[in-house]
Amino acid sequence: MAVVKKTREQLLEWLVGKGGIVQRDDALRAGFPLAVIRAFVRNGDGVLVRRAWLAHACAREELRTAAFAGGRVTCTSLARMRGWWMPEAVGSELHLHCCPGRVRRASRTHGTA
Repeated sequence: MAVVKKTREQLLEWLVGKGGIVQRDDALRAGFPLAVIRAFVRNGDGVLVRRAWLAHACAREELRTAAFAGGRVTCTSLARMRGWWMPEAVGSELHLHCCPGRVRRASRTHGTA
């Protein structure tokens, strides 16, 4: 059986289809060799965030910010992303869940005790 090598272009298509941001391990499990992922980043097609996330410019800003902060989108921010109704009085500040010791920037954080 012949081994089909995946390309940077295929990685881009796959990544965009996943919303523009995925965990690097997911890309590896999908069959993209580490060399292709490194070339993708080196060529400027995407960025590697915290060595764990592979992101393209098309990714939602909330998701990119969460990845850079080492957290995940939560609370009213997640509700907005899912298209849920929100009262007008609820602010637009980004809400992130971050584990203790993670970097926290320009957002409201919800941590674990």
